[in-house]
Amino acid sequence: MQKKTLFKIDFKTFKFFFNYLRYRLFLSLFLSLLVAIFDAFGLVMLLPLFQLMKGNSLASGNGLGKLNILVSALLKLGVAYTLFNVMVIIISAFILKGVLRFCDTFYNVYLQALLVRKLRVGAIDKLSTYNYKNFGGSNAGYCQNSLGEEINRISLAAQHFFIMLSNGTMIVACLVFSLFANFQFSLLIIIGSLIINVWYQVLYKKTKAYSVVYTEKAQDFQSLLLQQVFHFKYLKATNLMRLYTQKVKSSIADMEKITRKMAFLSSLVLAVREPLAVLLIISTLFVELAFFKQPFAALFLSLLFFIRVITYIMQLQMSWNSFLQLYGSVDNHQNFIADLERGREPSGKMAFSVFKNKITLNDVHFFYGETPIIKGISLEINKNETIALVGKSGGGKTTLVNIITGLLPIDQGELLIDGVPIADLDILTYRDRIGYITQDPVIFDDTIYNNITCWSDRSADNVKKYLAVLEQANLNDYEQSLALREDTMLGTSGANLSGGEKQRITIARELFKAIDILVIDEGTSSLDSETANVINESIANLKGMLTIIIIAHNLRTIKNADRVILLKQGKIENIGSFEFLEANSAVFKRMIQLHNL
Repeated sequence: MQKKTLFKIDFKTFKFFFNYLRYRLFLSLFLSLLVAIFDAFGLVMLLPLFQLMKGNSLASGNGLGKLNILVSALLKLGVAYTLFNVMVIIISAFILKGVLRFCDTFYNVYLQALLVRKLRVGAIDKLSTYNYKNFGGSNAGYCQNSLGEEINRISLAAQHFFIMLSNGTMIVACLVFSLFANFQFSLLIIIGSLIINVWYQVLYKKTKAYSVVYTEKAQDFQSLLLQQVFHFKYLKATNLMRLYTQKVKSSIADMEKITRKMAFLSSLVLAVREPLAVLLIISTLFVELAFFKQPFAALFLSLLFFIRVITYIMQLQMSWNSFLQLYGSVDNHQNFIADLERGREPSGKMAFSVFKNKITLNDVHFFYGETPIIKGISLEINKNETIALVGKSGGGKTTLVNIITGLLPIDQGELLIDGVPIADLDILTYRDRIGYITQDPVIFDDTIYNNITCWSDRSADNVKKYLAVLEQANLNDYEQSLALREDTMLGTSGANLSGGEKQRITIARELFKAIDILVIDEGTSSLDSETANVINESIANLKGMLTIIIIAHNLRTIKNADRVILLKQGKIENIGSFEFLEANSAVFKRMIQLHNL
C-alpha cells in the first residue's frame, strides 16, 4: 500500500462518499436541516411559553432578539398567542422533528447499505480486470483485507460520517438561531470553541495516524493468516506450526497496541469535552452578566441553544473520533482502487469467436522488471496440434504459456492469433476458448455439477452435455459413487476427492466450456502412476480434437505429442518430435534416461 502524508480530510472524505452516493448525500443533509429547523423553532417558542405562564405580554418579544420576527409572523397569520396555542405549536414542532428524524435515520441506514454494495461491487469489478502480472507481485493479505474487513470498517465509518453530518447541521442551525437571539453572547462562545478546538485537532491528528498504522498491521495479519491456512499441512508435519503461530500472535499484539492507543485518545476526548464546554458557557455567561451588564432574560434563549449545541457537539466529537479510528480503511480503499486502476488489463475490441488456423510468435521478449525471461522466441502452433514444453525449472515454460493465453503482455515482438495481434482482440472472448489444467486442480466448494458446468442452469441440453463430458474425462465410472454424485458438495479444494478425481473434474470442466485450446501445466506430476496413466489416456483421447499445450517434467505424458519444444533460459534450444529430440538432443536424451524411458 502506498503511504500518504496525513492531510485535512474534511472535504476529501465528503468527496469519497459523494463519489458513491452522489445527490443522495444532499438529500440526507436536507433532511437533517429540516430536523434542525423544527428543533430550533420548538426551542424558540419555549421563551414565549414561559412568559405566558408568568402572565407577561408577548408584544415586545423580550429575549428573542431578532427572532422576534417569528412571533410577528405568527401574529400576522392570525395565530392568537394563548398558552394553549403556544403549547400546541411546541408539541407540533417536536412531533414533526421526530418524524423527520426517523426519515433521516432510516435514509442514512439505506445509504450505508448502498455504499457497502457499491464498494464491494466496484472493487470486485476492478479486481476482475486487474493485470495478472501485477497480481502476481501483490500481497495476498492486502487484497483479502481490502476486499473484506476494510469494507466492513468503511461501513462503520460511513455510519459515523452520517451522524456527523446530522449533528453538524444541528449545530450550525442552533448557532444561527443563537446569533439572531443574542449576537454578542453567541460570538464569544464561538470564539472560545474555536480555541478549544485547536487542542482537539492535536488529538484527532494522532488518532488518524494510528488508524493508518492499524490498517497496515491488519493487512500484515491477514497475509500471515492466509499463509498459515494455505501451508497448514506443511507447518503441522514439520512442527513449524508453533513458531509460525508466534508470528501470528505477534501481529495480533501489534494490532492490540494500536487499538489501545486509539482507545486512550478516544477516552480522553470523551472525558474532557463536557467539562470544557460547560466551563466555556459559564465563563461567557459570567462575562456577559458581570462586565456587559446584560439581563439574564436577554441571554436565556442563546443559553438554551448552546446547551443544545453542547449535546450535539459531544455526539459529533464522539462520532468524529470513532470515524478517525476507521479513517485508515477509507484511505486504504482509495489506494487499493487506485492500484487496481493502474494495473487494469488492456484489451482490444475485436471479438474472438473460434480458433481457426494458428498461433504465431515472432521474436517475442518478456521481462520481469529488468530481468529477461523470454528471449526472442519465434514459434507457430497449428490448430489441433499437440505440443509439449520441456526444460529445466526457470527455463520459461509457464511464462511462455501465460503469454500465449494472454495473461502476460509481451514487451517486444509480435503475438498473432489467426493472424490478428492479440492486443487487438477482446481478451475475454479469446479466453472463453481456452482451458487450463494445473498441477493443483481448481475445485470449488460446490457440487460436482456446478464445478463442471460453471453454475449453468439444469436445462436438458446442459445436463446432456454434462453427461457427455463425464464420459470424455473418464468420469463416468465414478459418477455413481458417493463422492461424485451430482449434488454432492466436494468440500474446500475438493477435500472429498482423490487426486485423480480432481484432475478428471477439471478436464471435464474445460470440455464443457467448448474450448479450442487446452493448456496442461504439470497435470499429472502429483499423481500416482496408475492414476496418471488414466489422466494421460483422457488427454490422449482429446488429441487432434483440440490444440493442446503441455508443460511436463514427466516425459511419459508427452511421448505422443506432435512436437516437443526444449526451452533453455528463455530460448528455444531444440524442437521436433519426441523421437527426433531423442536422436538429436543430448540434453533431451539425458532427460529420457533420468525418467527411465
